[in-house]
Amino acid sequence: MQIWDLENVLITVVSAAGDVASQRLAARLVPRFIALFPDQVEVAAGALIKLYELYQEVEGFDKPLEEHTRRDALHGLMAVMLAASSGTPHGSQAVKLILSVLFRWVAVLAAH
Repeated sequence: MQIWDLENVLITVVSAAGDVASQRLAARLVPRFIALFPDQVEVAAGALIKLYELYQEVEGFDKPLEEHTRRDALHGLMAVMLAASSGTPHGSQAVKLILSVLFRWVAVLAAH
């Protein structure tokens, strides 16, 4: 498989379309492969943020797969942040996006 084919696969995976199991798989795969595609850090950050926010209202153990997807997406943002900070073309935009969302989440948590 050529590199541009792998890049299209990554873009498809981070779109996170499908059922919860597919979304969790995306949340776990993106951090593993983002270093291979540093120009996709902004797309990856947006997808992981979307996955986290999709299941933000899930509480308790009645929906464990959704909660695990949410946790994996949050952990994945760390890998994307590391990839973005290595001087990638869209790295600064990805870092700004992640930080703005994290500060928003902290503000919401502080308000509770």
